[in-house]
Order: sequence, then structure tokens, then C-alpha cells
Amino acid sequence: MPFQIAFISGTGMTGFFSGNSDLKLSVKSIQTPYGEVRYHEIHDNRNHLDFIWVDRHNATGEFLLPHQIEHRAYMWALAKLGVQFVFATSAVGGINGNTAEKLSPGMLILPEDYIDTTGCSYTFSRKKAFSRKKAFTHDTAFHRSLNPSFCPHLRKMLAFFQGGILGCCITGPKYETGPEARFLKSLGASLAAMPTVVGEIPLATEASIHYVAICIITNMLLEDEHPDPKEVAKVVQRQKQILLERVLETMRQLSTGQRPECNCTKTPSVFEITGKW
Repeated sequence: MPFQIAFISGTGMTGFFSGNSDLKLSVKSIQTPYGEVRYHEIHDNRNHLDFIWVDRHNATGEFLLPHQIEHRAYMWALAKLGVQFVFATSAVGGINGNTAEKLSPGMLILPEDYIDTTGCSYTFSRKKAFSRKKAFTHDTAFHRSLNPSFCPHLRKMLAFFQGGILGCCITGPKYETGPEARFLKSLGASLAAMPTVVGEIPLATEASIHYVAICIITNMLLEDEHPDPKEVAKVVQRQKQILLERVLETMRQLSTGQRPECNCTKTPSVFEITGKW
């Protein structure tokens, strides 16, 4: 059966849906041109909701660091499975000075756009397009606008703080240095991430999927020079329940027929254009 909705979880979200008695989980796998992907089919019988869950760091069956993740594999899988709406989470660092509201650890934020300075590296940026396979190459399939980067309608439906630019200037697996944090701030970024969400956004656009990212601020880059990984994990754990409740409620609204009024799917997917998978 086709699944229209998917949830991609990030750092600290392993077992995100486990322990909820209303949800029935079953593990599945699918072969893609970029490797095998493991995912969960989730059935919420009480609310008549079906969706897919992908743990991006464990999508291949083993834990992968941010710079090791093959985004094309699970994004191809979601497109093949018929997904139209994707909710994704990301643990990020906060940078004060570029938003009207002061940021702090624990805040849940929906970024309005992003900056990716790692795209200058061909070795890394080639993972952000499906075009490695000749079957998907087409003269018009990949020239796509990323304005807006995140689905405006899904952002409006989620009751989180709106605003801020997500910046990525490192491939990981380290935190930003002081100069790198100041560089991102100078570009207008208020959130800093490793290449997870920024690797998914172009692929969602190529697949004509509505995509929204929910960022959890775990530490403040310019105010905390030595972030503690254990403390970062605690911040994520504290916010998991409220994140789960709001995402599930938004998914239920979508499943009852509420459809976005946006241009995310105005251009056909690369698979539709090329006629190939």
C-alpha cells in the first residue's frame, strides 16, 4: 500500500515512536540504486493514520555519522513508496543575533531557509542529487528552484517558533569552531547543522515532495565553547514528547484531507520526467 506521509528522525531520536501503545511498528527494507534502506511502517489504528519512519543515522542497519549518510538511498525509497509529505528533525546549534527572539537550548524551531557552504565540494555535493545514475539525467529535471526551501504550508500547520536561517559549513563529525560559528552568523544564519537536513532538501525538491524540518536547539555556539554531548542528548530527550505530539497531530490533519496550498509539487518529479526509477 502507498504511504503519503513520512517522518525522518535525527540525533537522539532512536526509538522515537517506540513505547506508544497506539502505534504498531513493523520493520521493512527496500533495495534502491544507492543501497538497501531499512524503515518502519507505522499504523496508528486509533486515529486511522499510516506513515513511514526513517531513522537517518541507522537507515542502512548500522549507525552512520552525518558525513557518512547516503541521503539519496532513503529519499529515493520514500519517493518510490509514494510519500508526498516529509517531516524531518535535526539537532542544531543556536546562534543569537539574527532573530528578533533570543534563542536558547530546548527551543523547537522551523527554519525558513538554509545556507550550505559545503556544496562547493563535488565529492560531497554529488550525494545531494539523484543524477549519479544516468537513467535519471535529463536536460530539465535538475534545474529546480529551492525557493522556498521548506514547504510553507507544513510550516504553517506546525505550532513551533517560525523563522531563522539554517546554516551548514562543515561536513562533521565535529562541532563548529569559533571562527566557523562567527562566519555563519555573518551570513545571517541563526541555526547551525551538520549535513543532514541540507542533504535532504534538494532531493525532496527533485522528488516533488513537501518537506519541512523541525530543529531542536541543543547548544549555543557563541555562548558555549565546549558543548557536552551528554547534555546535548538530554536536551533532545526533554523535547521528544512535545515534538511527537505535535507532529502526529499535523500528520492526522493531513490524513483527513487537508492539503497544502503551495508550489512544492508544481514541477513533476525527476522520476516522472525521465520515466525511470
